[in-house]
Amino acid sequence: MLEGSIDLLLELPDRTVVLDYKTDRVIAANRASVEARYWPQLALYALAARACGRVAGDLELALFLVRSGRISRRPLDEELLDVVADDVRRALEEGGS
Repeated sequence: MLEGSIDLLLELPDRTVVLDYKTDRVIAANRASVEARYWPQLALYALAARACGRVAGDLELALFLVRSGRISRRPLDEELLDVVADDVRRALEEGGS
């Protein structure tokens, strides 16, 4: 089973932003790996928001790294959707949650 909660869903006229807060200790050297770990989670949140009819326009993902005060953003694109599909498929094959 997958579970989680969206920290903030911004419904703007031209796009919907899914924002999640993270309190990891992030330094410049590991920022990309920290972001890569969380983008699939935000993508799943975005897909859930879309399934609930809460998406207007494009979908944007935003990761707020609280300790550094940095916000990273990216669109929900095909590359990320492929990663999410692989992650979900692998979880189902392993029978895990």
